Amino acid sequence: MAPILGVSWQFFKTGVEGYETLEVRGEGDLMNRHECDGDDVNVELLMSQVMEFLITVVGNKRFKKMIQPHIFDLVYTSLQYMQMTSQQEEDWLDDAEQFLQGEENDMLSVRVSGEMLMCELATEYEVVGMQKILEAVGARIQ
Repeated sequence: MAPILGVSWQFFKTGVEGYETLEVRGEGDLMNRHECDGDDVNVELLMSQVMEFLITVVGNKRFKKMIQPHIFDLVYTSLQYMQMTSQQEEDWLDDAEQFLQGEENDMLSVRVSGEMLMCELATEYEVVGMQKILEAVGARIQ
């Protein structure tokens, strides 16, 4: 299991810059990229699924000692993924109420997965988890 966790962690950490460029700032073009079966590549969905995997790992007691030293880094990186995308900003400006309704119904977004990850960290690691979340948020704000 350790190799799978290592690869997932590296993908999560190194993918954030590309995600920010493509999804958050809306630079680059993924519209013309397709998987080998012809489906469109959806970076948001891919990173959301990576976060879902991390939620599962965080919630597994077997990995508690392995995860605890990395909570700050996990939260700090997750917050970078959770930024509004350029499309979300447009949707917000067009109709904020409709945007909020869509956010409530969208369970496959990086923002929702990030929120669920924060909740899982707070639940599993209690005071230490909350302290690391607050530290990471403070570091992101600066």
